[in-house]
Formats: sequence, C-alpha cells, structure tokens
Amino acid sequence: MSSEKKQEKVLESRLLELEDELENERRRNHDSLKTAKKYERRVKESSLSNSDVKEQIARLAKEAEKLQNQAKKYQQCAKEQEEMANQYLKKYRKLQHELDEADERADLAENALLKIKAKSIRH
Repeated sequence: MSSEKKQEKVLESRLLELEDELENERRRNHDSLKTAKKYERRVKESSLSNSDVKEQIARLAKEAEKLQNQAKKYQQCAKEQEEMANQYLKKYRKLQHELDEADERADLAENALLKIKAKSIRH
C-alpha cells in the first residue's frame, strides 16, 4: 500500500502542478485578451480618426476648389476693369489732346483778333 500512497501523492502533486499551470495559463490568456481588446480599441479609434481626417481633407479640397474658382472670377473681373480703365485713359488722352488743340486754336484766334484790332487802331 505504501507504493500506492506514494503514487497517489505523486499524482496529487502532479495534479496541483497542472492546476497551477492551468491557472497561470488562464491569467496569461486573460491578460492577452485584455491587451487584444485594448489594441482593438486603439485600431478602431485610429480608424475613426483616419476617417475624420479623410473627411476633413475632402472638405478642405472642396473649399480650396471653391476659393480657386472665386479667385478666377476676381482675376477675370480685374482684367475687365483694367481693360475699361485703359479705354477711359485712351478716351481721356484723346479729349485732352482735343482740348489742347482747341486751346491752341483759341490762342491763335485771339492773337489774330488782337493783330486785327491793332491794325484797325493804327489806321
């Protein structure tokens, strides 16, 4: 019987070791699951963050396109205004030239009139 008791004690001892190993494995498994869930949350948060960034990029791209179109409109408007300003400047120069010529003719006419008056006073 003594050998049966020894064998029983060995088996009980082995059983305790296996139970300890099982408990340790359960803890490691539990810790691994916790870590996996933690990383899963991080991945999900990163994914959401990435989708938010993508949405922001898309929104900013639309805004940039809108601003580019607006800038093109302003450039076209500025070009038209510049053309109008050039036309007005050309018209102004023409009128200024005509005014200068009219002043010159008036001066010539006045001088001619003064000469005629001077001749008529002498005679």
